[in-house]
Amino acid sequence: MSSNLITKYSDTEIRGLLYHARKGDATALATLERRACAGHVNAQRYLGVYWFRTKEPERAVACWCAAFPHGCRWSRYYYGKALY
Repeated sequence: MSSNLITKYSDTEIRGLLYHARKGDATALATLERRACAGHVNAQRYLGVYWFRTKEPERAVACWCAAFPHGCRWSRYYYGKALY
């Protein structure tokens, strides 16, 4: 694995953080947000998914838009789905 921030953490770890955040674990949510702010593309995508499924779906758009410049196709998909 590369030492690049984008590939530093595995998808399995990020998905696990999303799972625990959905269960109400504030620490997992804070970790996911911190990694998204650090530029981790999958963290941005999954954080968007998290926010989209809460009562604040507008926060998801910012997360997905942050992943656009990195070529994250899934973020573009979710963004389009949210607009529809």
